[in-house]
Amino acid sequence: MQLGDLVVVQPRTWPGINKPGGVGKLTALTSTDCTVKYVLGGSDTCIPLSFVSPQTTLQKRSRVPAAVLNVAPPSPPAAAPRPKSRPRTGNTAASARGQPKARRSRPNKPSGAAVSSSSSSSASSSASSSTSSSSS
Repeated sequence: MQLGDLVVVQPRTWPGINKPGGVGKLTALTSTDCTVKYVLGGSDTCIPLSFVSPQTTLQKRSRVPAAVLNVAPPSPPAAAPRPKSRPRTGNTAASARGQPKARRSRPNKPSGAAVSSSSSSSASSSASSSTSSSSS
């Protein structure tokens, strides 16, 4: 291994150590350890050489056109038949007629103003009846 080579650093994760390793470039090298700058960011120093191995790169292959090989290009796959649609569930008769779906009915709650006005009107009517009976 030489400076500038791509290397793979093995993960060093055990209790107390959390160094995930990865692919990096050698920036310093001694007989026992090395320093690596990772491709995805960050760096690591004093890595024992037992955790470092050279990165193997694959040779780029050139693609040979199909015309040179006298091979016909693959035909597109046949379209699969579409499945028949299923009937919808729920209130389909009402929606077919163009009517909205039925809604849940909620019980009518009397409003606070209506309750107080009815009680005050009954109180005022009873008061007027008592005054009219006393004046006669």
